[in-house]
Amino acid sequence: MATQGQGMRNRRNENQPPNIRNYTSETYKSSNKNKSSFGYGIPNFVGIVFFLISLYYAVFLTENFLPTPKPFSSSKEEFSAERAATHLFDITKLGPRTAGSYENDVSAVRVILKALKQIKLMANEAYDVDIDVQTETGDSFAFVRSGIINIGYTITYNNITNVVVKVSKKASVSSSYILINAHFDTVPNTEGASDDTVSCAVMLETLRTILQTNPDQINHGFIFLLNGAEEGPLAGSHAFIKHHKWKDLAKVVINLEAAGSGGREFVFQTGPEHPWILETYAKAAKYPYTSVVAQEIFQSGVIPSDTDFRVFVQYGGLVGIDFAFINNGYVYHTKYDSAKAIPNGSIQRAGENVLGVIKAMSMSPYLENPGEYKHGNTVFFDVLGSFIIHYPKRMQLLMNNITCIVVLLFFIQRLVRFKFSSTKEHVGIRHSTDQMSIGSTLLAMVIIILSWVAAIATAFTVAHLLVKLNVLNTWYSSPKFTIFLYGLPALFGMLLTHYIGNVIMRKVSNPSIPSFVYGHLLSHSLLLFIMNQYEIMSSFLLWFWIVSPLFFVAIGYDAVPFLPEKKEMGILCLHILGSAFPVMLTIYHGEVFYAFFGPLLGRTGTQLPGDYVMAVLSALMVFVCCSYFMNIYQHANNMKRFLVFIGIISLVPILYVVMGKMQPYSAKDPITPKRLFQVHMQRTFYGPDSQLLKEDSGIWVQPLDYIGIQPIQKIPFYKDMRSHKCDGAYCGLPYYYAMRKIIQEPYYLPGPKLDNTSPLTTSIYRKEMISRTITRFYFDFYVPAYGNIYLTPRDGVRLSDWSMYKTSDGHIYAMDDYMGEGKQAHYVLYSSGYYSTSWKFWLDLEKLDDTGTVNELADLGITRHYFPGKKSRFLYMSQKALPDWICDNSWMANYDHFTLA
Repeated sequence: MATQGQGMRNRRNENQPPNIRNYTSETYKSSNKNKSSFGYGIPNFVGIVFFLISLYYAVFLTENFLPTPKPFSSSKEEFSAERAATHLFDITKLGPRTAGSYENDVSAVRVILKALKQIKLMANEAYDVDIDVQTETGDSFAFVRSGIINIGYTITYNNITNVVVKVSKKASVSSSYILINAHFDTVPNTEGASDDTVSCAVMLETLRTILQTNPDQINHGFIFLLNGAEEGPLAGSHAFIKHHKWKDLAKVVINLEAAGSGGREFVFQTGPEHPWILETYAKAAKYPYTSVVAQEIFQSGVIPSDTDFRVFVQYGGLVGIDFAFINNGYVYHTKYDSAKAIPNGSIQRAGENVLGVIKAMSMSPYLENPGEYKHGNTVFFDVLGSFIIHYPKRMQLLMNNITCIVVLLFFIQRLVRFKFSSTKEHVGIRHSTDQMSIGSTLLAMVIIILSWVAAIATAFTVAHLLVKLNVLNTWYSSPKFTIFLYGLPALFGMLLTHYIGNVIMRKVSNPSIPSFVYGHLLSHSLLLFIMNQYEIMSSFLLWFWIVSPLFFVAIGYDAVPFLPEKKEMGILCLHILGSAFPVMLTIYHGEVFYAFFGPLLGRTGTQLPGDYVMAVLSALMVFVCCSYFMNIYQHANNMKRFLVFIGIISLVPILYVVMGKMQPYSAKDPITPKRLFQVHMQRTFYGPDSQLLKEDSGIWVQPLDYIGIQPIQKIPFYKDMRSHKCDGAYCGLPYYYAMRKIIQEPYYLPGPKLDNTSPLTTSIYRKEMISRTITRFYFDFYVPAYGNIYLTPRDGVRLSDWSMYKTSDGHIYAMDDYMGEGKQAHYVLYSSGYYSTSWKFWLDLEKLDDTGTVNELADLGITRHYFPGKKSRFLYMSQKALPDWICDNSWMANYDHFTLA
């Protein structure tokens, strides 16, 4: 029987914490199990879904906001969308305006000059306004594109037309001007309202507004370049920056372009390496919309297009900013690109932004000598169109390194404090019984990284299955549908990995939330460290996915003293708070990707299934946005049930598309046409002695997406169509753009000869021996408005010199040969104005072996394109045979092939 004193001592000991010597691992595990026995049910996961939907809705509202257009009656000093729209309709009603056509070089120039004269007549007397029409003859330049598509090609032009306006204050002594550029020419078969007539309309109304502005608000002058040969390609901008009398005045360029119709204009590249330009845009743009992510993607060479901005930077040494409309890319370069398709709100928004930026630049002290202010690249992005965050790239590199170190140190201190806590409860800032060790965290990291891989692999597998089943591009008319089609399988892959990981982890360790929180932080930090080594500026997105959860989830989890009954909801709230800003940024950028890449995949060639791209994009969106919520899934009441539920609903969109419920193409709302081009061509092949070897004629049918020719194979008109086998320089086909690498699988429909074109007036004008190993060939022939040459030297021969562009050290750019045999092909694009003349050039072919065993030196293809003008009856019949949801770009061409010897 215990004494009273002993009983008091026993009761006192019961209220004291156990001695560390008597606190066994079994005691800790039992205590930990009892205190951590909470789980998440359906209401919690519904809350997460509601949270994600709410953020998406906020982004959706931002994406679809356009300002109210100002009417004709608005103040003369304000930009008016209705006034700008009159210029848009006046120019587009002329129809397609390819450079070299009467409609472009004569009619459009007349309309623009008439508008400019009226604007000048109304101008404030404090300004000097000079108008000039530039016609430039005979020059060439070259571009090299590296990346996924490696291309080097040469461009030459003749008699192209620009309209240029110079504005300055009277008695101004400034020699630094802001160049504003847009083009009024179009590709064939479209009136080009978005690309790029609306930008010309914005320029004209901006010019009118400036000329009504108080001259005290303007310091430096402006040059407005209305460019008549951008689709040439890029000849008009080169003609200005290399030859115009005002070229040396331009110090900064603002380029206005389009890859879509309507919506918000997007700034997708700035600089290069001039932060003050981005700072000016951030302060002056009323409705900012930009991201360095787009700049890095565009400049990587992934996207098969270019803008005049590159010409001004590469050949003029300018710095500046590049705008483009990107929404509704389905109508870009099609007959549907009409003025009616562009809302006045888009015009108003673009006008106010451009006007604000050029006014701010005109007062900038940096404009006098921009070269002195080159301070490296800038990281930049806007937040829901409200404001721009921007900072130097070097600061980001430092921030990334510091963040990785902080995460590692914070992880170490938590382990240390847990290990040396006398009760195993004093962990971090508050009491916590959630066990965490190096082993459990490393195992969590493995599970997390494998879940990312599983997400992409699962989505890609579904895409591959659909490709094999020939269920292609079902999402094309609605790219966001891929969130369900590929995003749900990606989510299932993540959940499955975490479920299996949870089963394994319970056998060796405790799958605590801290283990997975730090597993995510360390995984993201490792990825951030790798991106930092390559100086990827887009890593700012990943940085936010580390800093925000670190502050709210990791530190918050230790700092907030949850009551036991509130712990479940508290941890969920911390995850929501920690993910809110990163999720919003991710969705916001995802909207840009879906809006741009969805329509783009309808014209990126026959080699890459668009389903693969959209599957990877959707998987990235899902695992980035949902990754941290896998911590919650690890403590779900029934992980297996939730996994089965997601697996079942993942099958619904897959079955939906397999059953043919979604069609990719449409000629009605929404307009999402299938693209292809048809060229009625006449081909002639000559031997070494100019003897005729063969000739044929027919329609070259070229699809522009992975679905290819399938939709038209059963049309009776195309019953004789067959696959075309390459049989000449550059496949023996009249490619205008050097796109053979991505646009392959051509088809050929035999047909009658062209009845309204003439044969090539001359084959080889003259040749002479420059030396024992070098032969020079002279050419002089008529090209209507557009032409090409494709030159492939034979083995043991190289192109040593020619009359067209070469670098200062004599290098001639070449592109990889399309046959993949290690050869090089030289590709030249030629464009001329309405008053065209013959194309004259020469080239030198050098034998690398002087033994005389090489006789035939090279294969030369010469193409003449008839973009302006009537189409043949056979070509017209082919167009009429197509269904209305196919939008073809058609023209006629001659292809002549020579063997040079």
